[in-house]
Amino acid sequence: MKSTLELIYTAISAAVEKKGENIVLLDLQDLMTITDYFVIITSQTSHQTSAIVENIDRVMSQEGISPLHIEGEYEGGWVILDYNSFVIHIMEPETREFYNLERLWARAKRVKLPDELLVS
Repeated sequence: MKSTLELIYTAISAAVEKKGENIVLLDLQDLMTITDYFVIITSQTSHQTSAIVENIDRVMSQEGISPLHIEGEYEGGWVILDYNSFVIHIMEPETREFYNLERLWARAKRVKLPDELLVS
């Protein structure tokens, strides 16, 4: 079985395949108990959000993992995939700027993502 970070990298790779942008990984392990990591991804449109969610769901299903919850509406600018130890936020630019999760969780450690992971 893959480690949590390996699973996160698998999900990020699936998002990059569908042109997810500005991906940030926050390590929350020292700050909260409900999840260990937040993955924040920008999508440009509701159609792209849908494609990213479907691709992440497909590749994670191949790993034998399903989200505990999927919340949000593609047209609403923000979809959340909860995989228990990590939560993926897929947000359109206006929504991401408004909620600014990186600022809200400024005390979280940013995990540097491997450069090759961010290239489709």
